[in-house]
Amino acid sequence: MNKTFKYYRTLATISLFLLFLNSCTPTKLIDAWKDKSYTGGTLKSVMVLGVANNPRNRKMFEEVFSKQFKGHGVEAVTSFEAIPKDVKLDKENIKSHKEIIKAAAIKRGVEAILVTHLVAVEEKEVYHPPTYELAPQYYHGFDDYYPVIFDNVYTPGYYSQHKYISLESNLYDINTEKLIWSASSKTTDPESVNEIIESLCKEVMKSLRKNGLI
Repeated sequence: MNKTFKYYRTLATISLFLLFLNSCTPTKLIDAWKDKSYTGGTLKSVMVLGVANNPRNRKMFEEVFSKQFKGHGVEAVTSFEAIPKDVKLDKENIKSHKEIIKAAAIKRGVEAILVTHLVAVEEKEVYHPPTYELAPQYYHGFDDYYPVIFDNVYTPGYYSQHKYISLESNLYDINTEKLIWSASSKTTDPESVNEIIESLCKEVMKSLRKNGLI
């Protein structure tokens, strides 16, 4: 194989790899749904509520989402701002505080509330089958084929460990309490809580735009 071809093949491989890195996100939405009977149009205001035992994570989540909503022209308030500090919003108490949350949302004049909570944390072992890279463009004759077979690469199969974070996000109309939009999400191998929040926010906003809610 001549050096020029090797150079361009390597360059193309690197370019595709970098494109993949830049385009992928660790979070994917699963089963996003919108109530087809909803006729409220785009949201003008929303409250963001993250259900988490860690107050710092909850505050971070709500601030990131609130900022993104505002960037899309939607007035946003965090539950941290709106709900009294003595109300502990965790998974054990969230249902009993429903009226407090709704009252706070109505007081702030918001139309809807976005609630996100953790569903599951999983660790799985994934098997990657072996691969064998060939150069089929050289198969026309022995003289072309034989010199390049030494450049073909065999990669044996292997196992890798992955961590998956599953969350559920629901958007409710404040007045009717009806579910407007819902989606489950899965984040793969997050490096930090901030990465989970940022990538989830990106995907949620994309879905809300697609469904004409923002």
